[in-house]
Amino acid sequence: MSVNSKEKQGDDIPSLVWHSSNIRIETLHSDWQEIRETKFAEFSNDTYKPKYFVYSAHLDIYKNVLRIIAVTPLLSKQKLHCHIFDGELQPVGVFEGIISATKNPQSYLPYSAAYILCKPEVNLFRTLKYVSISPFPHHNSSHGFSNLLPINLPPAKSEKEPHTFSVCVQPTFDYDNVAEFIQWMEFYKNMGVTHFTFYNMSIGPRVSCVMKSAAVNQETGITILNWTVPIKDHLQLHVNGQLAQQNDCLLRYRGVTKYLVLVDFDELIIPNYVYASDFFDLVTLMDNEWSSQPRNGSLAQYKFRSAIFDFDFSNLSDVKKDIYKDSFELEDLIVYKYVIRQRDLYPSKIRSKLITMPWRVLEPGVHFLDKAVDDRTEFEIDPEIAYVHHYRRFYHCKDNHTCYKIPQSLDYLAHFYADNLYKKARNVIDKLVAECS
Repeated sequence: MSVNSKEKQGDDIPSLVWHSSNIRIETLHSDWQEIRETKFAEFSNDTYKPKYFVYSAHLDIYKNVLRIIAVTPLLSKQKLHCHIFDGELQPVGVFEGIISATKNPQSYLPYSAAYILCKPEVNLFRTLKYVSISPFPHHNSSHGFSNLLPINLPPAKSEKEPHTFSVCVQPTFDYDNVAEFIQWMEFYKNMGVTHFTFYNMSIGPRVSCVMKSAAVNQETGITILNWTVPIKDHLQLHVNGQLAQQNDCLLRYRGVTKYLVLVDFDELIIPNYVYASDFFDLVTLMDNEWSSQPRNGSLAQYKFRSAIFDFDFSNLSDVKKDIYKDSFELEDLIVYKYVIRQRDLYPSKIRSKLITMPWRVLEPGVHFLDKAVDDRTEFEIDPEIAYVHHYRRFYHCKDNHTCYKIPQSLDYLAHFYADNLYKKARNVIDKLVAECS
């Protein structure tokens, strides 16, 4: 078997043990790869040239299958094959690959996030290290494969996860707000989060510097993955392939974290301090609530309703963005400064955010559970206990005049966390001056 010269380079093949406790910051070189051989396959012709892309491969011990994170034409019937290789890139076997489209609320779009499912023989599990997807069961050894993916083998389910809470952020485009990022990260660390994963489309240089700085990484685990969107048109593929990213992150964190928080940089899941002041207390409380009544199925994921805190509601200036040159005070904290929100929270499944359990879920979804393992289900949390504070422009708020017409409510709940958050953020900012200012 031959691979392209680029694929032979170690720097272009990500570590199989990406969550190493010895490495605080990891930038993996995996990215989307096109299955170029499909141009010559059964369902391609002069007028219809569908494209197929793969991103990562994960062993699912529940079904004894390989799950390949992919983007494919919706409802594609293209026949695929999984070529499996060992650590020396020697062929191990070829197995049928079945396309399984993920649940997609935009089912009218021509492309969809999908799994390509391969079922190698169980006795090969200790041997398989890489997989390449092709429409052909046989391959001319004189030509390299167009794609090659390392196979992520999760730790044994019996092993205790090294992290209790981790955060995964959707693909990040043109983001460089250092002040917001530091506050966001320190808030989640205060909640108990010890590892973060980011999917980099175009993270700005200032935020990138913070992510990679010694000041941050001496106590925080961060993984950055490249995410060059295979199809950029939102009329072709749902929002930068976000569903594929959610599935990828969930499978990467199996055996690595017990709970995975799925949010964006302007979203904070804030517990009501009367009941819980961090995620450890919150999970205990939510589990007790779940157990207090008869339920169908077992628990797999928590869902939190959301409310927007529009900056124009308070008619205040934006949060300072140059925190190195300007003074940064308690009053500059987002959670301290913006206390007016829309009066009525969004209904269930609209703008909701999730804390999921990787071992119990197959497709976490974006705003609600798409697919769990076996009979497991989702639990919507009473907003009195916790809900998402979403700091952004209100969707129907075109200007200050229309903002004032939206029913609003004062909400000082986040002030409980402000003093401690300010001290942590201020400490990080002081350390970053030498590295990133």
